[in-house]
Amino acid sequence: MNGVEEVIARSRQPGTFVERRTFSVARDRAIAKLRKFALASPYDYILELIQAAVANGAHYVDLELRGSRMGLTYVGGGFAPNELGQLFDFLFASREDLETADVRQLALGLNALFQFEPDEVVLESGDGTAKGTTRVRITGADTVEVGRPEAPLRGTYVVARGLSGGLPGTSVPRRGELAAIESRCLAAPVPIVVNSEPLFGYAKARTPKLFGYRQWVPFDEGDLYGAVGLGWTADDRVFHLLTWGVLIESVRAEPFPGLRLGGIVCFDRLHKTVDHAAIVRDERLDEMFARLRPYAQMLRDGRAAATYDLRLPDGPPLGPRELREIARRVRTLVVVPASTCAGGPPLERARQIGRALDAPVLLAGPADADAVRLVAGPGTRVVEPCVGDDTDLTFYRQPPAEPPAPPWLVAPVRGEPLDAKRLADVLQADGVLPPAQPAGADARDQFLRELGGRCEVRATLFVPERPPHPGGLAVELVSADRRVALLPIESRFTGGLLRVEVESASPRALLRVWPGTTDTTLGALVAYAVVRLSTPALEAAERRVVAGLERSATAAGTTGSRAALGALARAGLLRLRTDADGFVAPRFSLFDPQLPAALLDLPLVRTLDGRECSARDLEEILEATGGVLYGVVPEVPADLRGLDRSRILDLDPQQERLLLALVGEASYVRVDARDVLAESAGLRVRDFALGLRAWPDFPLLVEGADPAALPPERRRLVEHELVRRLQRLFAAGPTEELRRQAARHLLWYLRRRRSAGPDEGVVEVDRLPLFLDVDGVPRSLDDLRDLLAGPGVPMHDGWSTDPADLGPLADAVGRPLGAPEGPRPPFRGLAMNPFARHVLSRLGRVTPVLDFDLTDAEARADGRPPETAYVVRVDIAADFATGTLGLPVAEVAEPAVAVVDEQRRLLGVLREAVREDGVVGALRLTAGDVPAERIAGLARHGVALLFAEVLRRLPGMAADDPQRLRCLRAALRWADRRTLFVARPDGSVALDIRDPLAERILDLPVFPTSGGLPATARRLLGEHAAACVGMLPDSARTRLDPSTPAPLRAWLDEACAAARVVRPAAARLVPPPELDPTSNPRRLAGWIADLLASLGAVEGRSHPLVVEFGRGGEDRWNAGRDRRFDELVLGCLPVATREGPRQLLVLDSSHRFVRRLLADPRGDREALAWVLLACFGRLNEVLAAVSDEDELAFQQRVLDLLETPAQMP
Repeated sequence: MNGVEEVIARSRQPGTFVERRTFSVARDRAIAKLRKFALASPYDYILELIQAAVANGAHYVDLELRGSRMGLTYVGGGFAPNELGQLFDFLFASREDLETADVRQLALGLNALFQFEPDEVVLESGDGTAKGTTRVRITGADTVEVGRPEAPLRGTYVVARGLSGGLPGTSVPRRGELAAIESRCLAAPVPIVVNSEPLFGYAKARTPKLFGYRQWVPFDEGDLYGAVGLGWTADDRVFHLLTWGVLIESVRAEPFPGLRLGGIVCFDRLHKTVDHAAIVRDERLDEMFARLRPYAQMLRDGRAAATYDLRLPDGPPLGPRELREIARRVRTLVVVPASTCAGGPPLERARQIGRALDAPVLLAGPADADAVRLVAGPGTRVVEPCVGDDTDLTFYRQPPAEPPAPPWLVAPVRGEPLDAKRLADVLQADGVLPPAQPAGADARDQFLRELGGRCEVRATLFVPERPPHPGGLAVELVSADRRVALLPIESRFTGGLLRVEVESASPRALLRVWPGTTDTTLGALVAYAVVRLSTPALEAAERRVVAGLERSATAAGTTGSRAALGALARAGLLRLRTDADGFVAPRFSLFDPQLPAALLDLPLVRTLDGRECSARDLEEILEATGGVLYGVVPEVPADLRGLDRSRILDLDPQQERLLLALVGEASYVRVDARDVLAESAGLRVRDFALGLRAWPDFPLLVEGADPAALPPERRRLVEHELVRRLQRLFAAGPTEELRRQAARHLLWYLRRRRSAGPDEGVVEVDRLPLFLDVDGVPRSLDDLRDLLAGPGVPMHDGWSTDPADLGPLADAVGRPLGAPEGPRPPFRGLAMNPFARHVLSRLGRVTPVLDFDLTDAEARADGRPPETAYVVRVDIAADFATGTLGLPVAEVAEPAVAVVDEQRRLLGVLREAVREDGVVGALRLTAGDVPAERIAGLARHGVALLFAEVLRRLPGMAADDPQRLRCLRAALRWADRRTLFVARPDGSVALDIRDPLAERILDLPVFPTSGGLPATARRLLGEHAAACVGMLPDSARTRLDPSTPAPLRAWLDEACAAARVVRPAAARLVPPPELDPTSNPRRLAGWIADLLASLGAVEGRSHPLVVEFGRGGEDRWNAGRDRRFDELVLGCLPVATREGPRQLLVLDSSHRFVRRLLADPRGDREALAWVLLACFGRLNEVLAAVSDEDELAFQQRVLDLLETPAQMP
């Protein structure tokens, strides 16, 4: 008996363990991976197992595929005990690691095999010794036994018993797996025997023969092997691409123009798509074609050997093995064009650069320069200098520039490689890329040409204690460890050094000024793009720095303190809150939950008298100065005579810039020479300085002469003259700062004069647009008068702003704002402005828009219970936003979600998606312009996640915990809104619960009854429905126990009082009689869309549905009945229509189910069901993941619809 036969015989024995351990594998992770990793066909699991065997070193693969049994056996290779002991962890192993590729393929294959629900899976692998043999047995859904079998084994086998899709105990071949092997394993490098039949013979060949080609050449480089050949026609330009001996995709390509090249290529490093049915078009495919180039040139030129157009100076052309051997031995390669280095000075410069870098010099032809980088791999640095003059030679002769030495505030962070195209995309999207020269040329193409289309850069972030650019972020461009340039970058990320390796671009090119500009270099453009793309790493490093400061002492002005101020400027804003005494004041808050709350207590800046100030100290200064912070910078002389230095911040330009980013320009005044804004009769109105000195009794803040010395009439005239001059300055001042200074004085004038009583002279100031609302519309005191006297003027959170941001407002001065040019949007509240709040609070009420805690830190900060913001909370994330939603500890009168747009420094309020559920929270946008519908959809999805978490947490809450009742009532109200009372044809009324989570909530036994057993809400509502139509006498209804909590009684009363009996779904199962699908398929499409909506296919996660019919390609048409049902949906995407945004589903009219439905929409119920299920599956794939319960609930609703007699044709 040979080796394979012994292993086969062993696989057919029951087998036992000598020693074992049993555990429950993390099947939730495996199942999650399985849902994402959906093979193109469920039978393709066998291909994954064959690839595992080939990768593991199998010499021969034997398969048994009969009935409900699958057996795979081979000799050669083998798996280590520790690999099999943690098999499913390899589902998440890197695909770049070829050392673990065999185990990963085995895990993927077994994970996919579970779709067939085997009764038992047994795997044994060994090296012929008892110690080296391992047995794994998997039973049920998640029980795994791992141990040593009773006898050693040399070889490997996998057996699955009880597979679905086959008849147990029969010898009928499993045709699904057999078809997959026959179509995809023809070129496998080892023999494959299935059910004792060799499918492709017993020959073992890694380099197959090519038939039908003019000439061909085999090759074997280890991980790359196969054969390529020159064909007769253009149709021969097809590459059959394999990994581990299994065909993945046949690619029609022309990587070598002019050559009709094709063949069979196995390259194990290729990246596959998620379903493993195609090859990803990426750098791995480019590498494969680069390594095939020598064989293409060999065939084209009739060479005796395969070589690149590459050589060492005075050496022969290099072949693939020689090039890879050179790259393996050195860290750096110098590559120069062979056309410019035939000899003379250029070649000598290249040699000297090679000596300076201790690197060999390669002379490359124009077609093979890029091949060096691809073949050498990421571990080899490729330098491509310019050797036309001595510039680059001088650069590379300088000594290496070492990175910053420790101590560091955080460990260095090395980023992923960034290719030139990504850099160009960022520059183009941000509008930073200068115009190309000559005019009309493409700037992006010019950037790629200058930098090198194949160029990759890699950034490493350092945060040293002594940074090279304390006032911001420094970017160091290096090539071959030599510094090209050190560029200071204005950024809120302070104290860091981003060291950017740009290897392939010539240093001379990086320092060259972009044509048509005076100082913009290619290097500066690279630095900008790298900083933009490194934002996540910069944020992460910033959080780590601040977390470190939380545990150690720091001082204002140090690198750590600047990092803290930068973090606060990036992730902080002003919120208007009501304290325990009912006083409304601005407070700083953090909208990045990963930053510690202690950040608000760290010293950030100093006052002129030397006192260190934290964010909490700045709040006190804001209150003392009426909502304005004052500061000085060394570069601008300041007139400080008579001013309180304890309230003026001593800043440098970077601190001032960060402070402006934190509070907004309307809440900061730089104390300088203090311009005179208006003057009359010796009274001067200078730059605003409220809270910095004592002021005379006068409606304006004036300096100079004493206004008390003026006669009353003269004093009144001077007052009006000063006001008029400030009005003119506010309306048409030459700078934004002058307009803002005038606006502050006029606001103060409103406060003083209005509080003193009526005055005809102030009437026109009442009409000035001195306030800015949240929509950017200027508003006057007249606009706000009714609100001030009534419920109060709402003010939003955010960053301080005022009308001076809008530019000169000459046309608005003296003009009633009630008659603007065009309608103004409804007033939704004022934008954040602490000084405007200070003024208005003396004239009436100002109310915060979001006057509730958004974080636990805010809850602890006000000193009042509770100390937590939420009873239950969840974190949510999407590709455009992250955030937190929660059920607040105390009910909120106006629930809302704060939506923070950090890039544009805007804060929006989302109410409709959460108002009825009593949910609050905050979302942070991470992308640019995000449609409001997507934000609302994410919030609704987050609310559902929140109540799922509530349901999970309820069993752990004490019965007498008030928060338990709070959670119960909120969850019941959420479920009630997803429940309908539906009249049936027989006159009864049934509950239609349209959400699986709502069903689980309504099935909670939480209502105490007089009978002793608690009742569910579903039972109580069902009894109410039956009683409504006289089908249940009142005496038979469940009686609640007197101990039933009042909140539960109140909910039940509300739910029953609000109940409405509705008729069945608006969409009919049978289309209208006048609908002719042949002549009017558009109406049939509309009927399908209505039917999907009525069945709850989207449940608020999408725009309204639109269905259209399209036609797939010819290959889809020819696929006929073998095509999967879910392929009938060609596309699912959002579209814009005249009626607003819609979600478009395109159905393939050539698919058999769609064709049947088009032919008989009134009678083919099977086709209708498959179309509905396919649409539901694609919608969930595109919009959001759903649970198994969601899918089953939709299927049940489809079944109910099909079986309802009243709906039958």
